[in-house]
Amino acid sequence: MIKCTDCGKCCHYITVPLDTPEDNEDYDSFVWYLLHENIQIYIDAEDEDWYMEVMTPCKKLVGKMCSIYEHRPNICRDYDEEGCEVNGEGSPYKLLFKNAEDFIAYLRMKGITYAPNKAPQTPE
Repeated sequence: MIKCTDCGKCCHYITVPLDTPEDNEDYDSFVWYLLHENIQIYIDAEDEDWYMEVMTPCKKLVGKMCSIYEHRPNICRDYDEEGCEVNGEGSPYKLLFKNAEDFIAYLRMKGITYAPNKAPQTPE
């Protein structure tokens, strides 16, 4: 098993839960996210929920060590070294979209029409 102090991978990104995309407005938002640097979107392999992953290191990481370890946030305290993506049972991704083209190709494969220039409909 690889120790956290020998890895630190989990301290180089954050994940934000997303609602499952359901319509053109959602698809457009996902494309917009993916047009930005250091952003990925994935479907979790275990629960099939959607997440945005922001590739950015923690400001309190010094090498592979946490400089505020004794006062770290609960989300860090709750992280399980044995079940992490390095020591766990493989990739956390069912599907990973590294860019807008990946996501648009996924929509096409699912038979979903994405219309990027379609204006949102307003009720009359």
